[in-house]
Amino acid sequence: MTGDGRGESGGKTTTKPMPKRNLRIVKRTPIAIGICESCNMQFGSHQPIEDDAEAEMRAAFDAHKCKREHASQAAARIVQEAADWK
Repeated sequence: MTGDGRGESGGKTTTKPMPKRNLRIVKRTPIAIGICESCNMQFGSHQPIEDDAEAEMRAAFDAHKCKREHASQAAARIVQEAADWK
């Protein structure tokens, strides 16, 4: 702490950088599914060829913006998205 009680940063707010994003492929057939490891957003593809499916998911992943959400909200969203894909 500094002598004025504002902490080491001198009263300025510091933000932590977001962790590096990574697309994790969790299922390849019959419906490919990938998840952003940073924000848990899901990406899917119905492409029959694995390389095409991965390319489609990678394009969607690269275009998305990570948004942090509470764990319970993420779980509810994932369940809803899985139900919508059936």
